[in-house]
Amino acid sequence: MTRIDYVVGIAGGLSSLTAAVLWWYASVLEVPDNIDTFIRELQRISQWNSYAAMASGVTAVCAAYAFAKQVNWL
Repeated sequence: MTRIDYVVGIAGGLSSLTAAVLWWYASVLEVPDNIDTFIRELQRISQWNSYAAMASGVTAVCAAYAFAKQVNWL
């Protein structure tokens, strides 16, 4: 394995853990019963979900690199 393989593997692992933590955090945010603050909190939860999705995208790119490397496409 080359150094880039290790870096991509570590980046994939860290981004996977980051996505899991961010999605967990978004799921435990409390949504109030007050209609005035309800939408603002849903937007905040959606923002945390988008951060998690970005981290998951990084994970997918790292996994695609590892797969391509394994089947000798790279």
